[in-house]
Amino acid sequence: VPQAIGYLTIAVAVVGAFALRRGSGWPVVLMASWCAVPIIFFEIWPVKGFQYLLVVAPPIAVMAGRALDAIPDRLSLGSRHLDHGIVRVSAVVLVAGLMSLTSWTRIQPADAGTGFLAGSGGVPGGREAGEWVGENIPEGAHLLAIGPSMANIIQWYGDRKTFGLSVSPNPLHRNPVYEPVINTDLQLRNGDLNYLIWDSFSASRSTFFSDKILTFAERYHGRIIHEEFVEVTTPSGETIRQPTIVIYEVRP
Repeated sequence: VPQAIGYLTIAVAVVGAFALRRGSGWPVVLMASWCAVPIIFFEIWPVKGFQYLLVVAPPIAVMAGRALDAIPDRLSLGSRHLDHGIVRVSAVVLVAGLMSLTSWTRIQPADAGTGFLAGSGGVPGGREAGEWVGENIPEGAHLLAIGPSMANIIQWYGDRKTFGLSVSPNPLHRNPVYEPVINTDLQLRNGDLNYLIWDSFSASRSTFFSDKILTFAERYHGRIIHEEFVEVTTPSGETIRQPTIVIYEVRP
């Protein structure tokens, strides 16, 4: 999270909050509390999810902006030769420029061979696959993905019930919001599961469940009905299209 927000932005916000603490009253207390509460909470209860701490981004931005506006006056020390407007603009351009570098790297197409942190928005093709599911898969159909990360993406964008094969049937070993598939073979034979989803993100995290999905696809006459691709560069320098998400239609 600090890297995504920008180390310089956080530094300016902290320095500004300290330098301008006198006479600021409740606004500074509010901003500090806004940051402290989620940080302390998620440090005590460490759950997986990049986006949870992003709620601290607005107060940090406010504190950094306040600092960039006020600190030039403190640095001038009464000098009449220092143009405060130029100092403010220069500081804003510097901070925003460094932040833009991080932003640029995050909006670039991701390499399918790269490991991603669930929740960070780094699953290439996930949104596109989910939207395709919503437009082409019949309502009421049930899908099975390798894990809950891809299942959540497909279910969110596609509005179709999607299970994760890797979700443990033991309630002690899983997130209580996830529904396990107790007997995959039986549900496939009965037609309760209609589509299988393989994705490179989940496959890189669990080869066992990736192999199981592919085994089920072969056993139940899986037919590829949709694929999402990313462009990757081979060691020889050649650019190729590599499948990152594959959706199979299966039947007993």
